[in-house]
Amino acid sequence: MAAAALDLRKWHWPREPTKATWIQRLLLLVIVLICGFILNKVLVFSVLFISLWKAWAQFLGWSQTPVCCVFQVQKTFKLSKL
Repeated sequence: MAAAALDLRKWHWPREPTKATWIQRLLLLVIVLICGFILNKVLVFSVLFISLWKAWAQFLGWSQTPVCCVFQVQKTFKLSKL
């Protein structure tokens, strides 16, 4: 029984891809590569922008206020309604 299951002549093999199938596969490959390239550039430039922004803030002497202090300042100085 195991020998019959391994008989490759009984298996259904897919037919050879047509020209349209190759064009579809190529188009899909191009789309995936373009999207990956754009995503890569967005990530690289966002990290570059953040690092340059932090370096510029440090150069100007701006202090980074912790988030807990920002919330305390907002609680203390509430804006009055006009």
